[in-house]
Amino acid sequence: MSYELIIKAQKLCDAKEAILIWKWPSITRESYIKHFSPLVKPLSDKGLKEIMIGNMGTLRALNDLNLPLKFSGSFGLNIWNHKTVCNYSHLLSRITLSNELSREELALITADIQNKGIDTCFDFVVQGNLESIVSEDCVLSILTPHK
Repeated sequence: MSYELIIKAQKLCDAKEAILIWKWPSITRESYIKHFSPLVKPLSDKGLKEIMIGNMGTLRALNDLNLPLKFSGSFGLNIWNHKTVCNYSHLLSRITLSNELSREELALITADIQNKGIDTCFDFVVQGNLESIVSEDCVLSILTPHK
């Protein structure tokens, strides 16, 4: 991911009156944060308005930059219930609920949040390839073949 590529994407979005949301990895190592955090302010100055995060450590690091950006939570946050939505709603402008929730569970959570008067937008993954295992370590490297 390069600065120039994000600028190009931002210009395309601006031309179509769309919003670019820069999605950060679900597992965001400190080296990633150190490398990409300095790009956030110049990108914000060029029109970037929102970053999607998959863990709260990343959100804390980006919040510390004190920039006029919105943050949205990806499915990596694994949000399952209305209490978690309530806890995150003041930090996140959009929340992606867990992919593992049923249609009925999604309806119950969103209705409960509406009834509480919490102003949160929800995103739902309805089709596409989903990550089934997210691990910082290479799982296959720790396996040893059986003889």
